[in-house]
Amino acid sequence: MKEYTQNEITIRIGNPGEPLADCTPQVPFPLKWSDLLDEQLDEATLSILRAKTEVFQPFTMVTLSVCSEENDDDETETYYVASDKADEIPPGSERYNHELYLIEETKWLELRYSVCGIHKRPRQNVRRINI
Repeated sequence: MKEYTQNEITIRIGNPGEPLADCTPQVPFPLKWSDLLDEQLDEATLSILRAKTEVFQPFTMVTLSVCSEENDDDETETYYVASDKADEIPPGSERYNHELYLIEETKWLELRYSVCGIHKRPRQNVRRINI
């Protein structure tokens, strides 16, 4: 009978452009994510227990790295925080349990595009040409 090895999963979280903090020991498993092949966004749900961070802001970067010993293959997915439900447990402990809803990188690109802005010329600045 073949012995199966468990995948090794590493979870890092932080702001883009900064070193990401490893929060793997604080994540209970199973971890849920979906890789959809249609127009829907890829998404994931992640729980983090007893974290010192009070709130993870939207668009905080989260990377999930899955390493399989059988294939010697690392698969890394990058997501961004869409929402965070945090509870201080027990109250006054300054430790928070988080339930994060994560979305794929496409939304980050849309945010960057909208911050840069698309500015159309006002209608009164456009000359009309009659032919």
